[in-house]
Amino acid sequence: MKLQEADAKTLLVAQGLPVPDWAVAHTALEARLAAERLFTIGVAAVVIKAQVLVGGRGKAGGVKLARSVDEAEAISTAILGMDIKGMTVRKVLVAAAADIAAEFYLSAVLDRAERRIEMHLRARRAQTVTIAKADLTVTLREGETIWTESSHKYAQDEPFQLAEEAGFRAVAQWIDREWPFAETLWIAE
Repeated sequence: MKLQEADAKTLLVAQGLPVPDWAVAHTALEARLAAERLFTIGVAAVVIKAQVLVGGRGKAGGVKLARSVDEAEAISTAILGMDIKGMTVRKVLVAAAADIAAEFYLSAVLDRAERRIEMHLRARRAQTVTIAKADLTVTLREGETIWTESSHKYAQDEPFQLAEEAGFRAVAQWIDREWPFAETLWIAE
């Protein structure tokens, strides 16, 4: 299943999960009005994101920060109608820009032979990450992958205890008792 980011946010909200405010705009004027609403509630910058079902939006110029309503309108004008990997951008997502301290791809890899799920983190950029509660600082190169753990090593309550000790709170969980498998959504506190 492929979902645009705005559609995924709508599904999360429907499940009662906290999602930062956003709007979808089909024109530069709609983007300007959405940015104006966000700036009015105190955000320092907004992000304008092309809504197309392909990867590489940022590298193609389809994701940009704006620090004013005029800049949001100008960026939206440039992004709307843009071609990204053969897809024409017909709408943009306008949202409060996040202060990103670290960027990772998280993947769950099924090892069928071992009947376990391995968790991997891959750094999206060179970065130094400090985990204060563990008194640990790690420097990663772009693309470096960390194998974080295998699911078979944990008792049922241990992941929750470890995540809470690291400053995360579980907000939702989906369980498949036939396999058995569970997926949990965590929020950093």
